[in-house]
Amino acid sequence: MEQQRHSALVTLCAALLTILVWQADLSFARADAPWLTNRPIVAVQKEMIYQHTEHGNGASLKQYNAGPGQQRIKVLAFQRKSDVGNGVQEWTSSNNGQTWSEVTMLDPLIPPGSPGTSEWTEGFTNAIMAYDPSSRALIRPYFIDDQGSTDHSFTFYSLSFDHGQTWTPPKQLKYEDGPDFDPSNPLDPNWLAKNNCQRPKNVTLTSAGTVVMAAGYAEDPADPTASNPRLAALNFVGTWNPVARDYDWVVGDRVVVSSQLTSRGLLEAVSAELMPNGTPNDPPRILNIWRGSNTSTTPGRKWYSVSDDGGLTLSPVAELKYDDGTSFYSPSSMSELFRAQSNGKLYWIGNISPTAPSGNLPRHPLVIAEVDENLVALKKDTVTVIADRTAEQLDSVRYSNFSVTENRVTNQIEVYVSDAGALSSSSNPNVYPNVFDYDAYKYTLTLPIPGDATADGQVDEADAAVLAEHWLQTTAAGAETGDFNGDGIVDDLDASILAAHWTGSAADASVPEPSSLALLVGAMGLLHLVRRECRMERSSAICIGPLN
Repeated sequence: MEQQRHSALVTLCAALLTILVWQADLSFARADAPWLTNRPIVAVQKEMIYQHTEHGNGASLKQYNAGPGQQRIKVLAFQRKSDVGNGVQEWTSSNNGQTWSEVTMLDPLIPPGSPGTSEWTEGFTNAIMAYDPSSRALIRPYFIDDQGSTDHSFTFYSLSFDHGQTWTPPKQLKYEDGPDFDPSNPLDPNWLAKNNCQRPKNVTLTSAGTVVMAAGYAEDPADPTASNPRLAALNFVGTWNPVARDYDWVVGDRVVVSSQLTSRGLLEAVSAELMPNGTPNDPPRILNIWRGSNTSTTPGRKWYSVSDDGGLTLSPVAELKYDDGTSFYSPSSMSELFRAQSNGKLYWIGNISPTAPSGNLPRHPLVIAEVDENLVALKKDTVTVIADRTAEQLDSVRYSNFSVTENRVTNQIEVYVSDAGALSSSSNPNVYPNVFDYDAYKYTLTLPIPGDATADGQVDEADAAVLAEHWLQTTAAGAETGDFNGDGIVDDLDASILAAHWTGSAADASVPEPSSLALLVGAMGLLHLVRRECRMERSSAICIGPLN
């Protein structure tokens, strides 16, 4: 062990002292998305997790945390038609997915043979769920959506108290008076006329113990007879009732968007609690983001509102931008907000296009970006590609219908997505039968660890080189220039962080002990002295390559 420590320290110091012949390029174009020039903020690993076996029957597989520990739930669905799942199956696990239960087939809310069932789809295909430690309930929101001419959508939820093995009967979330759902008569005109809204794409658990489920595609209260587009959105805010073993829901006020901004209203809502510097507000400050669709005057964007009263009142709808105030293109596709437990930062995942989209396309690349929680904007220099079209895929490939889970054992972020549309440019399987020939993938994202300047999941010689290159410099760039504690200068405190999290290039490389830190800092000081002398004597043979 001592020999390993010595070897790691020698390697580290060697990297520092040989930095004179190393030149870092901290701004570079990436081959997967040449229009992005920032350094990636995550390391991405891709693997196929389910290959479809039947022609024209695409596979979608997702996993979620289902309890306070290592409980998990896995959902497999197949698609022959857009947004319509068939043969949806579930498994549960108590050991983070190492082993799984016997399969369970999900029963549709509308029984087979009911009126209009050929026109309706249920939201199991893109499964959504979240575990609430306050209520010890697993919450699953889903929808009934009419794919036919009547164009309706309704939001329901179920609860599980055994980590997804059994579920309570579904309940509809309502924002106006109207009859209850009758599964034997899904075309009841009185029911169809009320409470149209599209279920959320995530569930937000707030610091106040409430649950926020955002909804889009709701009726404009000033124009309740409009059917398309439905231009309103709102939040349902739930408080746990231990006696009823259910949530008591309060309906927030509706916010309305102009049809000049998005031609199909506000769709596929996601929400998150804003906590700048890790500090929550009282009541919680809630961010909603929606998918929109381009108009003749407005390109494809993402739209947002903020609530300062826990989700009940939303600010006017505004365009989501970068933190430097510039705009970005985004197609009509879903996105996701999540706060990483490993570092407390809020992230957004969705499609950002280099060119103006047309409706739903293009839905690539799929990217991740950190959210500036003060400005309510995406940090431009953090945008990182997760998945993008390959040379073999058509431009119609859709890296858009995905789920996000943080692995409670590894703290890695798991993004589950299928490569739908890669083989056909049409959604009509009768014309292009390969459109639903797609497989399910998992993208594992490794977030930077302290001391990881290169964001490759390791703290090694490359990170030491970045640290040395910027030694005693003032910087606002943070970890990518070696300022690991964010105090604006690269110094011995940052060296201490790097040493404490050292992994080395080999899997068994050991962390330098604190007693060795003096040698590390001394090497840094020596390097700085040599670099200063090099600046004074630029003709010296030891000075190889450009210097700052």
